[in-house]
Amino acid sequence: MEFEQFAASRDFFYLAWLFAGAALGCLLSRFRKKTTLRFRNRTVTMALCFFSFMAAALAAAFVYSKGTIYLENALYLPAGVLGAILILAFRFPKAAGFPLILLTGLAVVWLGFSFLRFPRLDPLAGESGPPVALVRREREDRFLVRIISGPNGASNALSFEVPGNEGAFEFTLDKVAYASLYPLIGGETRGVITGIRDGSQVLYAAPPLEFRLPLGASREEIRGGVPIGAVQPGTEIYLYFDGKSLIYR
Repeated sequence: MEFEQFAASRDFFYLAWLFAGAALGCLLSRFRKKTTLRFRNRTVTMALCFFSFMAAALAAAFVYSKGTIYLENALYLPAGVLGAILILAFRFPKAAGFPLILLTGLAVVWLGFSFLRFPRLDPLAGESGPPVALVRREREDRFLVRIISGPNGASNALSFEVPGNEGAFEFTLDKVAYASLYPLIGGETRGVITGIRDGSQVLYAAPPLEFRLPLGASREEIRGGVPIGAVQPGTEIYLYFDGKSLIYR
């Protein structure tokens, strides 16, 4: 049951469970042996603050989703895992807290390197996403093709000579996405142009990607073309990803 504000609602829902885990971890720390009265009072105060943050995050999730986010049963398992991690981190700060923070930081860097470096393809509300390529006819038999969504975010300009008006420039887009349950990036679509053909002739092929897809990411090939006859001399056409296919206009 996904809706327009699903991502924001999901993230606030997860955030609420993180605060809940931190609050419970603080309360459990109060019962540690050999602690001072000042330490116990401070942990209770911190727990109350975290519970307040939890309530605010739950309210935000409710507002964004109009309450429907709480009917998403699939969210409760990953949310519970996030909460349990924070309980361990605050209850055992030396044994678990520092390693968990370090691992979380490494995971964030890993995701940033292996997924967020892809150009974003998500369509805007009621519109197509950003253009992924441009085809310009400079003269009757010469075309300039600019790859906007290229590997590593690069923009490549390629020049081809294609006689006549028959055939089409056939593009291949590698679409990469995460399942909607992932926090922050779940449901987000990114990708790159990996190939251009003119019939059986390969005009462009991207080099192998320098990294593997991270755990949980899915890859799908999307194909679409721009008819050569549709590009008149002196004009240009943009290629877009509309969420399902490649379209041109």
